[in-house]
Amino acid sequence: MLKYVFVFLMSVVTANSYAFGVGGLKVPSLGGGSSGDSGVNWDDVAGTGKNAMADIYKGTQLLIRSTAQMAEAIGLKEQAAPLYGQADKISEDGSVTGGFDLGEASKQTDETMALIEKTLSEAKELTAQQKEAVGKSVAQYVVGGIRYIKGIKSLKDVASQASDAPMTKLAQFKDIIAVAPTAVEGAKAFFGKIPQVVKLMKTKGVQAPDNMSDLTSAF
Repeated sequence: MLKYVFVFLMSVVTANSYAFGVGGLKVPSLGGGSSGDSGVNWDDVAGTGKNAMADIYKGTQLLIRSTAQMAEAIGLKEQAAPLYGQADKISEDGSVTGGFDLGEASKQTDETMALIEKTLSEAKELTAQQKEAVGKSVAQYVVGGIRYIKGIKSLKDVASQASDAPMTKLAQFKDIIAVAPTAVEGAKAFFGKIPQVVKLMKTKGVQAPDNMSDLTSAF
């Protein structure tokens, strides 16, 4: 099921418009968009974009923290530590501090997930405590994934509208447009390996979380 997450995201944001955006995300051109009065409340549009960014960052926090918990549960404490550090840079309101780097966080998650996959494939069995911890962490991963996907969907809509924003309003969309390509690229890192990890998890006696279907329904 989860293997379709990234396929969906990349269908939403095709990879053929890097000149003025990433995939389906239209970025305002240097001309400043339409010169006419579109009647759009650009402050509201920018606010929607900021909420989308908060969803992406809060989703990211859950994704990287649950990955850290999963890794720690099966003995990969060294790999878990930097992910916990990244998660702590994201605040409750979805803002980021301490030089948080979404691209680096997604890369670390992908690398750690690869080690989790390898460790699970080589493990003969997991203890009851490990099974419980891994199961809980995957459930939280699903919650984070749903929020992340929600944020990308909303960001796509805002970025498309922003292509028509007047020059006087473009500054409000600077951060929104800047994070879009990294967020889309991060989807591959966050969701590329989780299907196989869940499959291996099941072979070790870990029950798939009840909310697993909620992730697939999010797209």
